[in-house]
Amino acid sequence: MDGKIIFSIGYSNRSKEEFLDLLKEYKIEAIADVRRFPTSKIEIYKKENLKRILDKIEYFHFENLGGLRYDYANWMESEEWKKDYEKLKEIAEAKRTAILCAEKKPAACHRRHILKKMEEEGWEVINII
Repeated sequence: MDGKIIFSIGYSNRSKEEFLDLLKEYKIEAIADVRRFPTSKIEIYKKENLKRILDKIEYFHFENLGGLRYDYANWMESEEWKKDYEKLKEIAEAKRTAILCAEKKPAACHRRHILKKMEEEGWEVINII
């Protein structure tokens, strides 16, 4: 893959069809789930169900990149966070990857911190809204 590009998507209240159509439209090859707890009130977005509906799209869960932490910026300095972040970048360098969380808009989600860091490192960020 030429250049360093990372995509971002939130499932929010999207239907299964809309979600999968967007992944297809953007030619996503891998999902990086950055929910600390990969579950949802919406049945299809629970980890095991999500892995099943993604079909040929690879699924990776990065618990240590997950939100719901008191001080996420401080957490980003931890070895656990850094290890998962490096793995995320490895995957994104090899495959068209979308970072996934629940919120549709990244500004309302902890993934904005991940995306900001990637931008600072020269990645092009494309938010699928």
